[in-house]
Parts: sequence; C-alpha cells; structure tokens
Amino acid sequence: MSAFAKSWLVVATLGFWAMAANAQVVLPGSTAPTPAPQAAPPATGGGLITKITPQQVVQLVSKSVSGVTISPQITNNSDGTYLVTFPVWGSGVYSAINVENCEKDGSGCYALGFFANFGKQPTLTPAWMNAWNDNFYIARVYPLTNGETVFTADLMILSGVTPDYVTAFAGFFKQVVDNASTFKPASQ
Repeated sequence: MSAFAKSWLVVATLGFWAMAANAQVVLPGSTAPTPAPQAAPPATGGGLITKITPQQVVQLVSKSVSGVTISPQITNNSDGTYLVTFPVWGSGVYSAINVENCEKDGSGCYALGFFANFGKQPTLTPAWMNAWNDNFYIARVYPLTNGETVFTADLMILSGVTPDYVTAFAGFFKQVVDNASTFKPASQ
C-alpha cells in the first residue's frame, strides 16, 4: 500500500472518529417517552410454546408495548418463511419479525428474527456500532451495503417459551433499540 493511501486511510479514520462523537440514532418521534413493555396474559394451561405460527406471533406482539397501537401483518416469503410487520416506530422505520425455521406442514416455526431498519444514519460510524454491540448483547446493529442501519435480535422457540415471554421480548427489543437515540460510547 502506498504512503498516500495509508495517509488517506488515517485521515478518513480520524474523520470517522470525530463524527462518532456526535453519533446517535435518530428515532422517529423520539421526543415522546418510550412506552414500557406489557406482558401478555399467562399461557392457558401453563404450557410452553415449542413451535409458533405467524398468526400466534401477530397475536402476541400486538400487545407488546403499552400505549402503542400495533397492527402487525403477515407476509409469506418465497423461501417458506413468514414476515410479520412490527410497526412500533411508525412508518419511518421498517421493522418486522422473520418467522423462521418452519415445518413444511405449516404446523409452526422455531425462531423469530426481529429487525428494525432505521435507514441511513450518517452520524453512525463503525466505531459507534462496535461500541453498541459491545454494550448491548440482545439487539445488535449492522450497516447494510446501501448505507442503511439495521438493529436485529433473535428469539429461539425450540426449547419452549411461554406466550408472555414472546410478548415481553418484543417489548424489550423496542426498548433496547430506543436506547440508541441516547447511547454515547464511553470512549467518545
């Protein structure tokens, strides 16, 4: 690598660090307080869910955040999985739940992949994202190749969870991601 290229890399890195000092995710309507998660009713019969259908996901996540009306919709993906919209940040953020690892007979699926795409966030740098991922282990943040910022979290159903755990996890995902609007890494 030439000396010019190395110098340019150092200058670019320093520039990213300077921008990261002011980095924060811009949440739509972030002036309003974050609603607290609300637990779903207890499981009927005390049973655990070991497989979940998209319809059950809709029912459970529609009550996941108190004070917010959530109207999830189901989409069938071409690969046999399902997508359940999770519009808790309004129309400015594309958020949904991938219902994955499904049985061929349609009897249920074993994993839920939550995600929220906040679009382009020019002040977020790789250093900010690394600091976030070092501090928050459930909701991870990644840049897409088109420059958009996505938060993700996975919930495995396979070993069995209660319905209220699915509801609480959905509310928890929103709450953790909402923290991004005020997160400032300690090194900055």
